[in-house]
Amino acid sequence: MNNKELKDYFQSKTIRALLVILGIAIILLVIFRAGVEVGYRQALYSGRFGDRYQKTFINPHGPGRMVMMNTIDSSHDAVGQIIKIDNNLLTIKAQDGTEKIISLTASTTIRKFRDTIHAADLHIDDSVVVFGIPSVNGDIEAKLIRIVPAPFDMMPPPQTTLQAPTSSSSKK
Repeated sequence: MNNKELKDYFQSKTIRALLVILGIAIILLVIFRAGVEVGYRQALYSGRFGDRYQKTFINPHGPGRMVMMNTIDSSHDAVGQIIKIDNNLLTIKAQDGTEKIISLTASTTIRKFRDTIHAADLHIDDSVVVFGIPSVNGDIEAKLIRIVPAPFDMMPPPQTTLQAPTSSSSKK
């Protein structure tokens, strides 16, 4: 093929339409592949979160008993009790005695059981689990704060008394 025939070949409407369709198909395949990658990464995160949830909150010594074990050991999570509230900063004391500074933002969600509450509803000695991102000044920018019941090892033992069975039958 000479140069003129090649030029005429690529200027035909059929070839142009095929090239446009091929280009659109390639773009769609790239977008689909990106969606598959995002979905795969989300599935991996969800699976890992489920594993960490079990290790963090479920007591290995008793089924179904909730405890706060200090197994969250990253720079963007915290588990413990609130020991200080100062405007939009919370100080959390973990069970191992370490303290973390938590900063609250307008986008911070605070939950107590199923209810969403406000920062003003947080109190000293509340047991909390904080998920967030590390900030440049060394504190944790909270994305989610959950108020949880006090851990069992910090609660007083239940006051139960056993009563001896009474004899209701009369002696004859």
